[in-house]
Amino acid sequence: MHRPHFITGSLATVVGATLLLPSLVSAQTAAPPTVTPPPPTTTTVTTTQYQYYETPAAPPKVRVDKGPADRVQVGAQVGWRFGSSIDAPGGEVGLNGDWAYTGNVDVRLNPNTLLELTYTYMPTEVEFHPFVGFDSELTDLDIHYMQAGVQSEVPAGIARPFVGLALGAAYYNPQENIDSETYFLSTVMAGVKLNPSERVGVRFQASLPYTWTGSDAAVFCGFGGCDYAYVGDGILQLDLSAGAYAMF
Repeated sequence: MHRPHFITGSLATVVGATLLLPSLVSAQTAAPPTVTPPPPTTTTVTTTQYQYYETPAAPPKVRVDKGPADRVQVGAQVGWRFGSSIDAPGGEVGLNGDWAYTGNVDVRLNPNTLLELTYTYMPTEVEFHPFVGFDSELTDLDIHYMQAGVQSEVPAGIARPFVGLALGAAYYNPQENIDSETYFLSTVMAGVKLNPSERVGVRFQASLPYTWTGSDAAVFCGFGGCDYAYVGDGILQLDLSAGAYAMF
């Protein structure tokens, strides 16, 4: 009874192996699966192009001269005013040269023009120079020059060259018992102003004051009449001065 059972089991084993064999053979002989490679990865490299521009140099600053900023100048000068001689009977009457002291106020009318008011004081002596004989002093004399005029400046950096014309009066005041006299006065001037700062400047000037006494006039007359007459039209002097001024 055991033998047929063994045969039945063996037969079942053989049948199972026979059924599985084709599958195994098919599995071993089948082509391997096709592996599709992934698509190539495209790497995009972005290159930034930089353009370099040379920055042009800044143009030089151009200084625009708006003209002087000051509206008023107040100054003082000291100078030597040379003497002068005039004809007189028998000789000459001379004004001795001496120091002259000037104060001035200038008001600006426009960038190049100023209205100037000046006062000058000059203490001196009057002498008589005879054609024959010795000189003699006639009197001490104080002269007061008062003028108003126009001055024209030419700004050139810190320097301001200028020219001017002034009109006024000259008051001759002798110290002796002689009458004082007032004469018409005109002055031409030229010089230069230097401005090292915005508020202070220095001034160098040459001027020619001319006192118009009139022809055939007398210089000084006292209570007893005119002792020293002369023939001429006036007294011309030369003044060289220097000073300082403040600007406002």
